Amino acid sequence: MAKNTECLENSVLTKKDVMGAWARWQVFAEMTHSYERMQAVAVATSLGKCLRKIYANDDEKYKRALQRHLVFFNTEGNWGGAVLGMTIAMEEQMKDNDEDEKDEVINEMKTSLMGPMAGLGDSMDWGTLKPIICGLGLALSMNGSFAGVILCLVFCFTILLIGRQCWWIGYSKGAQAMATIVNGSAFKKIIKSASLLGLFMMGVLTASYVSCSTVLQIPTGDSMLAIQDVLDSIIPGILPLASVLGIYGILKKKTQKFGLISIGIVVLSILLALVKVL
Repeated sequence: MAKNTECLENSVLTKKDVMGAWARWQVFAEMTHSYERMQAVAVATSLGKCLRKIYANDDEKYKRALQRHLVFFNTEGNWGGAVLGMTIAMEEQMKDNDEDEKDEVINEMKTSLMGPMAGLGDSMDWGTLKPIICGLGLALSMNGSFAGVILCLVFCFTILLIGRQCWWIGYSKGAQAMATIVNGSAFKKIIKSASLLGLFMMGVLTASYVSCSTVLQIPTGDSMLAIQDVLDSIIPGILPLASVLGIYGILKKKTQKFGLISIGIVVLSILLALVKVL
């Protein structure tokens, strides 16, 4: 039983089993989205081998467990992995319980924690770490430094390590510990602080790398007044800011078809250049 010492007491799973589920989650989490169930297929696929081992002697319970994890589930792939680590632990601890009870308790845990963990993950990974690390990497790359590529890879490996650790903590510490964290005041402060820092970094990146100016001029007697000079005197960089906010508005309210939006930006830029607005 030495191989199981890092897992739960009396566990039939090894750490290799648990982390194998994490590896499958990393592969499938963003591959099987559907509007009806979001990441449910990825959840069932990731946990399947662990469930097979837990319910090795009962095919009906195994099938019921797979069905239990084919209900709607959606979270951030790294920090949210803690929820699925807890799920494996709960399946082990409750393997002899009534199936209806397991359906209710386990899915209630998943539903209650997937949102808060998604909020934490989105704020930390994509709202804070990515703008800071990849923004710095972009700046270095634009100056011809290969270190910029290295920094982008550092971001990828960082979130991978975060996801791995969150999965194991979820499994080893359990739902009670995670519930204490997400219900605490520090959790909300962390999310708010990370969101503010992420917004600050996006503003810095917008001012640094989004270029948009107008060549329009208004005749004033014997001279011409450049509209861009007027705009810069009001708020420097107002056109890049307006462009970013406009695209954000489209993404939020209209469509998230990124390819179509990119083509639209190119076409609009060409048209405005042809009529000598930009």
